[in-house]
Amino acid sequence: MVQYRVRANSLGEVSTLLDSVVATFDSNLATASATVSSVAGSTWQGADADKFVELWGQYEEGALLVRAALSGLAGQLRMAEAGYISNEAGLSGGFANRRQSTVSQAGGASAFAQRVAASQNSSAPREEAGADAELQSEGYASFVGGGMIAAKTTNGKGEPTTSATADGAEDGESSDV
Repeated sequence: MVQYRVRANSLGEVSTLLDSVVATFDSNLATASATVSSVAGSTWQGADADKFVELWGQYEEGALLVRAALSGLAGQLRMAEAGYISNEAGLSGGFANRRQSTVSQAGGASAFAQRVAASQNSSAPREEAGADAELQSEGYASFVGGGMIAAKTTNGKGEPTTSATADGAEDGESSDV
């Protein structure tokens, strides 16, 4: 895969060069057309002169296509330059906004950490204890630490048992940590 790297300003510089090429092209074509007109219609007569004037007309049509291609390319380069500059400005603005957002989030996290340290957020332990009590009343064992997972099951007699899965304890065994 071909990869091109270009500065946005380079596109505008090349566009300006193409505009000057088109101006030179127009000037040279006008000079040549004036010379052909002065010779082919006045001093040069006959079938050959008529054929030359016909072919010169085809040449001028082709020249107009070349001119249109050069002008179109210059215009597309100007539009590409404007697009690249706009994208770069948007990206740099986005990064600047992101930095401001990150700074404000860091400030918010710091304020939250200070509230927690000052025990202003004391309702969370009570809610957690209530949730633990509710799970225990439903037959789930309370495990602390080790990342153990307890599942509510019954043995063959219909009695509730707990199945621990994280530390390798067998079904029916429970351990307090």
